[in-house]
Amino acid sequence: LTPAGPNVVLIGDSLSEYAKNTMDKYCRAGMSTNNGHGGTTAKQWLTQDAKSELYVPKNIKDKSGKCFDYVFVSLGGNDQLTTGCKDSLVATVTTRVSSVLKQINTVCPSSQILMTGYPTPTAAFKDCKDFSITSGGTRKILNAPVKAACEAAEKCTYHDATDRFGSTDTKQIGRASCRERV
Repeated sequence: LTPAGPNVVLIGDSLSEYAKNTMDKYCRAGMSTNNGHGGTTAKQWLTQDAKSELYVPKNIKDKSGKCFDYVFVSLGGNDQLTTGCKDSLVATVTTRVSSVLKQINTVCPSSQILMTGYPTPTAAFKDCKDFSITSGGTRKILNAPVKAACEAAEKCTYHDATDRFGSTDTKQIGRASCRERV
């Protein structure tokens, strides 16, 4: 017996990949499908290769070809992490994430898009040179491009996660690397 609720697909990086169990447990999803791939970037999800496992049009439809009610998207973090979290790349990452969202709106105009930002990295975070927690690095560098892309897209709802798991803009906790989560 399948639980009643909307059909949800998760695409993007490891935040999507690891969110499936949470989605099924807490979000009353009737059936969530996990198409997330840890470590991937928005740039990779822009592929136009229909055979790629990251091809957006293929990932946002179920096996029968029907669009999902909701598309949960987590992208942008690895675009920054793999380049040292440069402030100068915020606009580029925004454009990449916007392009993915535009594909979703074009291919599945009836689907609602859900996005979340990234939680503040742990105190052991060393992936980004000059990434300053005290200057709001998480909101400014990791989450601003995601939020801006979502706000500019149709049918997209953004949820901030900067202060989740006990961290804030000015306080890091834990030992695990952010890359392990993203």
